[in-house]
Order: sequence, then structure tokens, then C-alpha cells
Amino acid sequence: MKGKRLLVIGVCLVLVLAVLPFMVACAPTPAPPAPPAPPPEGPIKMKYGPEWDKIVEAAKKEGELTIYGYAITEAKMTSFNSTFAKEYGIKINYLAGTTPELTEKIKTEAQIGQVESDIVAISQFGIYQLVDLGLIVPDIGDKLPEIAATTEADWKAPPCDTTGHFLRTSTFYCAPVINTDLVAPGDEPKSIHDLVDPKWKNKIIMASPTLNGTSYRWWVMADRYGIDRVDWFTKLGQLNPTIVSSHITGMDRLVKGEFAIQDMNYDGYVSEARKAGAPVKYVFLEEGTCMLVGGPFALNAQAPHPNAGLVFLNWLMTLEGLEAYNKPSANASIRTGNPSYAYPGTLPDKPIKIILWTDADDIAWSPLMQSGTIEKIMGVPVMTK
Repeated sequence: MKGKRLLVIGVCLVLVLAVLPFMVACAPTPAPPAPPAPPPEGPIKMKYGPEWDKIVEAAKKEGELTIYGYAITEAKMTSFNSTFAKEYGIKINYLAGTTPELTEKIKTEAQIGQVESDIVAISQFGIYQLVDLGLIVPDIGDKLPEIAATTEADWKAPPCDTTGHFLRTSTFYCAPVINTDLVAPGDEPKSIHDLVDPKWKNKIIMASPTLNGTSYRWWVMADRYGIDRVDWFTKLGQLNPTIVSSHITGMDRLVKGEFAIQDMNYDGYVSEARKAGAPVKYVFLEEGTCMLVGGPFALNAQAPHPNAGLVFLNWLMTLEGLEAYNKPSANASIRTGNPSYAYPGTLPDKPIKIILWTDADDIAWSPLMQSGTIEKIMGVPVMTK
């Protein structure tokens, strides 16, 4: 019996081994592993939700932030403190200075490891210097849920510059301003050539082209007008214009009646002065008027309060934030949902020719501005502070 059992077992094993290859062949082929999911196209954009809530909580714990800026007025700071600071419980510190002063300060702080600024609110040409040194956070718009929550129709122009390093808050006219007590209606400059008429000798005030972003725009505008820039600036220098460090100082002295013409200023300052009853008005030249999209705000890459900085910038781009920034100085908000804040009579009452100032202009011409080339052509001293 034992031998028969062994025989049966052996036969079964033979049959199993014979059939096994066919069983394997007939078994369903397992599905290949799924390919990895493709990476998302473009940068991941921050949206309102749990992740952003964590940033807000971290910002509140940081408790403060510092802005370095060149044109944030006391009225704007009061507006910030009564809105943002009150809502989030975050204290705002502010250090004012010219763009060259603050640019050098930010560079020095980074070199010695004692960074104090979180928000950088200086002229574009200063920000681009800091970008080249890696001191400005890139792709800032992708880090702000307010921008992700809007559409193109919500903005008059893109809210970020073309390189993605700073936010735009406003649209500006930038044109000559006259004191109407000193310039008769028929005597107003009508073209760029009228601005260098000898009758204006000792009667023009302008901001330093090296220190300020207004006056050096004439270099590009003259080129757009198709005139000889060197010749025009030479003639301007022969009028012995008074040069000051800031367009704000220039407006103050124009209002006081010390000068008949300020070569160029932004519409917010003209609107503020007119609202206060000052005898000033824009003149829009027949060759065209410069328009900018600016009010740049950026985040320091070494910010000591990075979360508070992000929360501030996100709030700034809301309708409430842009009103808090633009309304005190009567600037035009970059968002379509904000009303006009300009004082009546400031802006043109009929269509005018506009020449748009671009980011490329700032990148291309800021080195010339900082070199003092314009002052040298004019034959006047180069201001350094």
C-alpha cells in the first residue's frame, strides 16, 4: 500500500508540473505601475485657506514689521495704522529716505547680518539693484492669495512687475506743474521746447536726477519725443534750475511761490496741493504725457518678520489696502474696483496723448541716472544725498 501511495503522489506531481506553465500563461497580466503625476505647470499659487491661516497666525506672533520707503506720507502711515495694524495687531515701523540712501542701507545691513527692513518701498531702479544682489523675494505675486483670488478684469494693469519682484499699487501721471499765480494762462508751456525757453531762467525747480525718479524720466521722454537729449538738457542747465533731493520738496517750494515751474511731479501730489487750495496745476505737453504703473512694494529676502511682511503685502493689494494707500495722496488705484481719489481739476478733462513708462525703461536707464550723467550734461553739481 505504501508503494501505491508514493506512486499516486508522484503521478500528481508530474501532472501539476505539466499543467503549471499553462496556468501561469493564462493568468491575467498585472497592470503596469501608474506613471508619476506630472508636476504642476508654473509656480504653485498661494490661496486663502489653512496654509494661509498659518502664515497669518505666524505674522501675529511676529507682532511687527518695518517698511523702508521714500514716498509714504504721514497721512498714508496714519491710514495704515488705522486699518491694517488695527485689524491684525501688527505694529508698523517706518523709515523714510531717498532711494539711493535706503538702497545702500539695505545692502549694508545684509552684509553685516543686521537686517531691519521687511518691506522695501523705494523706486523701481533701487529695487532692481537689490534684485541683482538676491535681496528681494522673487515671484511675490504667487505668494499672495488676494492676487490668486482675482482675475485680469480686476486690474488696470498687471499687479506685479514683469520680473515678478515687486507689487504695483497705483497708476500715475508724471508731468510739469506750474504755479498759476506766476504763470499767466497764455504763457503756459505747451511743448517740451517751451520748458527750456530763456524766460524761465531761475524759475524752475526740479528733483535731482541722481536721487529721484521724476526728473530723469525726461531723458527717456525726450528720446520718445524724437529730440536731441543732450541739446535739451544743456539748454535746461543754462536756465540755472534749482535742484533739490525730492519731488516732494520741489512741490512744497512751488506751492510757496518760490518758483514758477516744477519740471515733473506725480498727480497725487498735485491733487493734494490743489485740495489744500494751492495755486498749482498740471500742463500736458503736446508731445505726450508720461504715465507710470508703480508705487512699488517688495519683500526683503532677509526680512526679520517675513510672515508679517507677506500678510501686509497681501492686505495692501485688497480693495481696502489700496484705498488706504492711494486715497490719502489722491493716487489712482491699480484695481478697477476702487474709485478715483483725485481732486477735481487735477487730471485732464479731455483725451491726451499718453506715453507709457515701462519696467524696461527703469532697468535700462537707472544706471545712467545713478552715474550723474544728466547733471554733468546740464553743468550742475551731482547731489549725493
